[in-house]
Amino acid sequence: MVYKSEKAMKGVVKMIHELREGLSFPHESQFLDSDKFGKTHCLVTGDESLPPLVLLHGTSANFLSWAGYMAEWRERYRIYALDLPGQPGLSSPDRPPLGELSLWLEETVRLLGLSRFFLCGMSLGAWTALRFTLDFPGEVRSLALIAPSGLAAPRATFFLRILPLVFMGKAGARRINRIVYGPVVPGPEEEAFGLLVSAAFKPLAEAIPLFSEQELSSINLPLYYAGGEKDALLNTAASVENLKLHVKGAVSSVLPGMGHVILDRAGEIGDFFEKTGSQPMGIK
Repeated sequence: MVYKSEKAMKGVVKMIHELREGLSFPHESQFLDSDKFGKTHCLVTGDESLPPLVLLHGTSANFLSWAGYMAEWRERYRIYALDLPGQPGLSSPDRPPLGELSLWLEETVRLLGLSRFFLCGMSLGAWTALRFTLDFPGEVRSLALIAPSGLAAPRATFFLRILPLVFMGKAGARRINRIVYGPVVPGPEEEAFGLLVSAAFKPLAEAIPLFSEQELSSINLPLYYAGGEKDALLNTAASVENLKLHVKGAVSSVLPGMGHVILDRAGEIGDFFEKTGSQPMGIK
């Protein structure tokens, strides 16, 4: 289990339910059962007649990461915001190896009855989205990656910066969050949840694999990338260069002054999906 105790898990789950009740738009929760991956939670919003859009959050987070995006997108898409297993959400607290996340997503979208959907991920969720696109070509209409892992080596300086902060309790956790968020200022509830997670949750320790040049060169579908110029975790410049070299036609948006957390690309990504959603899909 990824929580430090049963009590810690209950505290996180309780706060998730409280925050979900504060969402400003109609929604429902669905729970899907898998023999291999246990329970998966999916927050659903938007009319059933709209094109399907699957959302994947980053590590140490859950579907609530997408709250602002969902409020804007629900008029354009039928949204399925998934909680990755082994993260502080409402899915199974058992963490599968990273190499199995695309299998988890394949089973989950099949249980939801989805095919030919738009796919968008943040950080680890973006890595999972790209891994799925490579492993299961033809399922995704267009792909959007927000601060994705796996396109370039992470910054070693980040771990050196946060190491002494790990042992400083709540004050250290606040400073780590500020480094990750960059100029984005979390609201009081968001900050409180982040501090709760830092105290209750065992973060991902497995190294996130890099995508090979051959894998990136095989991509043959519309791909959007957004990264912060000042991302403390990931090398945005190297990630963009890798995409330019190997993914034909990839659209890259480098955001001046921004860090790892990017919360304002809903309009840009929605327009990208609308423009590219009917183009051919697949892997070369």
